[in-house]
Order: sequence, then structure tokens, then C-alpha cells
Amino acid sequence: MKKILIIFISLFALSCDSFLEEKIHTTVTTDNFYKNEADMEAALGAAYSAFQEKNYYDNFIFQVADLVTDILYTRYNNNVYDKANVAKDHTQYRNFWKSCWAANNAINSVICYAPKAEMSKEALDRIVGEACFLRALNYFNLVRIYGSVPLVLEVVDKYNPAVLYPATAPRDDVYDQIIADLIYAEAVLPETNIGRATVGAAKTLLAKVYLTRAGYWKMESDPETLEKGDPVNYQLALDKLNEVIESGTYDLFEDYGDVFSNDTENGIEHIFSIQFKQGVLGGGAIAGEGSLKQTHWAPQGFGVTQYAYDTYRSSAAFYKKFAAEDKRRAVTFLDYFIDKDGIERIFKADGSGNMKNLHSRKYIRDINAAGQGTFTTAAANDGEENTIVLRYADVLLMHSEAAYGLSNSVGESELWGVNEVRLRAGLDALKPADVVDFTTTLLDERDKELCFEGHGWFDYVRTGQLNARASKTVKTVNKFYYWPIPTMEISKNENLQQSLGW
Repeated sequence: MKKILIIFISLFALSCDSFLEEKIHTTVTTDNFYKNEADMEAALGAAYSAFQEKNYYDNFIFQVADLVTDILYTRYNNNVYDKANVAKDHTQYRNFWKSCWAANNAINSVICYAPKAEMSKEALDRIVGEACFLRALNYFNLVRIYGSVPLVLEVVDKYNPAVLYPATAPRDDVYDQIIADLIYAEAVLPETNIGRATVGAAKTLLAKVYLTRAGYWKMESDPETLEKGDPVNYQLALDKLNEVIESGTYDLFEDYGDVFSNDTENGIEHIFSIQFKQGVLGGGAIAGEGSLKQTHWAPQGFGVTQYAYDTYRSSAAFYKKFAAEDKRRAVTFLDYFIDKDGIERIFKADGSGNMKNLHSRKYIRDINAAGQGTFTTAAANDGEENTIVLRYADVLLMHSEAAYGLSNSVGESELWGVNEVRLRAGLDALKPADVVDFTTTLLDERDKELCFEGHGWFDYVRTGQLNARASKTVKTVNKFYYWPIPTMEISKNENLQQSLGW
């Protein structure tokens, strides 16, 4: 039913108006659906499912957030900034835009129809609360990536031009809606709801929204100049982060490796993740719920995984930034394994190893040695690994960032969150005297802790350090603090304005 709903909703999704003349080959319609709690649960499942798409949280979020930095590369065109600059209608970038709006329409279907369905108030509040959280997350991505975007809060209807061809809304209006959705969500969501939105997830995302509003963005009057947000947002962020910390619901795993293990998914450190389910395709399991991350992150030609596209690679320069005693290094990087022929493959930063390309281990679960042939994946898109969106280590690092934003000084309280993360990694706690530049220290720690998890570009933009930390961006001053809206989408909607600077 969830997959049928995705097809059904997509037929009406924004930026897909070419589909609107097609006949709907299903019995699911707005007249015979959205009638009761079961229907709304199925619709909510479709909204969650929209985030699983390969053009969203299963793959492309890493191209937007990580591939643009200097710590992640690909065996294809490494400068994705050039790709976006030269071809604003590159298929992947346009598909990402379309995926965001398809998700928005699926979410709005839940929010708009749920109040009319027969169910208890408790069920209604939770279902709408989860949908509001998802809408906030989706719009948070849109407003950070593109700046001002349309604010569509209704189900797309081809008979309503204002919804089908919406005008661009001011950036602040979009943020106001994100905050309103999250305030509602945190008031009605449960404390625990495995694999789904919770009050802790709403508070954590709200803290990140406030932190982002306190950071840098392009000025409307001069797109090459950055403007700093209102520092009151640092206090708002800190308040929410303290609520999450003091709730006692979350903590760091003792072992950093448990963050990425299938055996400990949705554990004490995980606040919100996009869920993926492995199953035997065509065999009665939950077909179509698997992830393709392992396939894209695994090295090709060694038999370490059954399927390997070798899409993503890291750099020796980033590897060198990890101290030898840093427990995260062996988890973050696939710097040692035994290949299908029983040969030890070793990566060394000086190039002396017999493995030349460095890959991340975070999304590789099915590592086999010496041709054991015990792979569990049935297909290239059938991995179990979730995409972590929010976790407790991020809360701790944001706590340090917000505390420093308020005080503009480095003391024990500003370093508390950073040091909690460092101690888990087996490193010494930093003292105020150790810190020459707090922002550099913070971003170094965020890179090491959260690398390849969809944070890098957002972190660099928020702190005004994009050009300093991503060498691929230096050709045009501050141009890439937003991404371009695909020109084909603008040509279809004359009310849509291109991102600032493009």
C-alpha cells in the first residue's frame, strides 16, 4: 500500500506536471482513501518512504553535503561545483529538487487529510506531528540549499495554479514555518517511537534550525557578501540542546563502531534516521526497502562486497588528520581488509600500501574475506544500513558551537561538548589554552566525527567557512553558499526565482 501511495502522490507532485495528464492506474483516490487511522498510517508511511529515495537520503544528500568538501571524492567528476555551474540541469541535481517536492506533497497529504479521518485525538496528534517534523526537515534542506523557495502547505492540485505554480517565498517565511512545524511536533510527539519522529528529534532539529539562523547566509542586496544571523538564536539553540541532553533519553555509544552497526541501529545515540530494510527481493520480504549505500561506498574489484560501484572515495590528506590513537579512524576508513584471493590490502597515507584508493567503512556492513561467499545482500540496492540524520554526538558538538556563539570566548563550558566526543574517541580533552581558533577546532572535530554523514557543506556554510575549507569553491566569491535551482524547473514556473548569485 505504501508503494502504491507513493506512485499516487507523485502523480500530483510539484515539478512533475508532465504526469498530470496521465491516467491513474490504481483504485486509490482521495475519495476512497484517507478515511481512518489505518489509511493515514499508510499515507504517513509513504511520506517517510519519500526520504528513502536514491535522489534524497539514500545517496544524493552525500553529494550535496560531503562530495563538495575536500574530504570526499568520486571516481567520476570530482568537482561537483563545476558540474552545477556549467550544467544547472544535470539530471541528478534536478532529480534531487523533484524528490524534495514529491516528499513535500506526500507530507502535505497527511497534514491536510488527517483531521478529516476517523481516529482518536491521540492518534491524530501523533500522525500530524510526525508529518510536521518531516515537512520541517524537508524544508530545512530546501531553504539551506536554495535560499528562498516556494512555501507550499497544501496538496498539489492541477486546478489550483497558486499551488501548482507557486511563487518564491521569502527565506524568513520559510524558516518561520519550519519552526512552527517543529514547535507543534515537539508538543505532541512521543518520547520513543523507533524509526520514527520523536520529541527528541523535533527538539534536536529545532536546535539546528536556530543554530543555522544564527549563522551566515547571502545578503539579498549583495549576493557576494555574507550576513550574520541574530545571536539570540544561539540562546534558543542552546536551550533546546540542553533539553535534549537533560532528558536522559540519549547518550554516546561506548564504542564508536556501534553508531554504524546494523546490530545497534536505532540505539541510544540515534535520534532520527531514515530507515532501510534488507530483504530477499521477490521472496516475500520487504522488497524495495533496501539501501544502495554499501554498493556506492565499497571498493570495486576486491570481492569485499557482492556489489561495488566504487563511487565514493576519501583523501589521504583527511586520513592524516586522524591521530593514530583516534578510535574513529579504523571505523571511518576501510584502510585494511583481506580480498577475495586472501591478499591483505592496506592503505597508507604515504602511498606505500598496496591499496591506492581510500574508502569509508561507515556504510560497508557485508565485508568478506578470502572468497568466503557469505554475502547477505540479494541485490545492489538491498542494504540494511540506515542514513543517520540526527545523533547525540551532533547534539554535543552543536552545544559547544552555540555556547561559543553566545560568549565569543573559549572556556570549559564551550569545550564541554567537543570534549565529550573526543573522550569517546580515545583522545585527550582540550583545554582552553589549546584552542587557537575555536571555529577551526569545532569544524575539525565535526569533520572527524560526522564525516560522510551529510553534514560538511551545511557546517561550512553555517560558520562562514565554505571557501576556506572547500578548495573547489574558490573560483567565485561566496557563489556556492546556495545551489542553483534547475533552469528547467524555472522555465516551467514563471513564478519561481533563481537562487541568489545564479
